[in-house]
Amino acid sequence: LAASPTALQAVIMAHGATNASRLNNVIVIRRNPDGKPYVFRTNLARAIKQGATENDIALQAFDIVYVPKKNISKVNLFVEQYIDDVVPFDNSLGVSG
Repeated sequence: LAASPTALQAVIMAHGATNASRLNNVIVIRRNPDGKPYVFRTNLARAIKQGATENDIALQAFDIVYVPKKNISKVNLFVEQYIDDVVPFDNSLGVSG
């Protein structure tokens, strides 16, 4: 890249956030000079809604931006993987939820 993006710009370049994204608790992982990871937490939802640029961290080379899932998305994934895939359910009766 020609210039260093911010955390929000990196999320946008990665095709943006989804409904499952928890933008109020984004983590940026950076290595300090000793090589140990240093973690920044930031609220990109506030940066989007209020234009609070102090929440939008300027990235450096090799930084990692992690956007966690909302808790409800984790529950949906659990249901999909452990209930829908494990318990056979025949929906031939047309039952809908």
